[in-house]
Amino acid sequence: MPARVVGEIQSFADLSILPGESAPERVLENCNGFDALICTLMNKVTADFIDRLPPSIRLVATYSVGIDHIDLRALQARRIALVNTPDVLTEATADIAWLLLLGAARRASEAEALLRSGMWTGWEPNQLVGTDIHGSTLGILGFGRIGRAVARRAAGFGMNILTSVRSSSAGDPPLPGRSFVHRWRKSWLAAIFYLCICH
Repeated sequence: MPARVVGEIQSFADLSILPGESAPERVLENCNGFDALICTLMNKVTADFIDRLPPSIRLVATYSVGIDHIDLRALQARRIALVNTPDVLTEATADIAWLLLLGAARRASEAEALLRSGMWTGWEPNQLVGTDIHGSTLGILGFGRIGRAVARRAAGFGMNILTSVRSSSAGDPPLPGRSFVHRWRKSWLAAIFYLCICH
């Protein structure tokens, strides 16, 4: 957690920060007297762990979209509230997907390795020729928050977008060149130059 954020929280609340992979016993020892437990996806909040939380804990907050690492029934039995961060990483994850797509298309990793090795001797017409993104077709398998964010970036690059969705979302702004596919077929792979799997 950034020092500025820690300082802000400490201005109105007591805060105890443990290393991310602290043993459950250590976490439990440090929970006494606190109202909330903040965890990450790496912390398994099991039924046994929840049963051993002190009565002061009324909230579990997780730094994640997913909540599979938390036993929901055990939380409900103890009447402990749960909050997560559903949209916090959507844009960042789409940025990384886009970074990987551009890097693959333009052979960026190979170019960087050549440069760092000292083997690059100067520009040559056929050296590390990549592929164009503009006008090519991007298939997006999984069209949730992240898939839609990737599609917005692809539309800005003039790509044709093929998505696999159960139903078209009325709330989605129209993207040029996007067509919806309701049942994915292997034969459609021939039309796709790039594929992004978002799940």
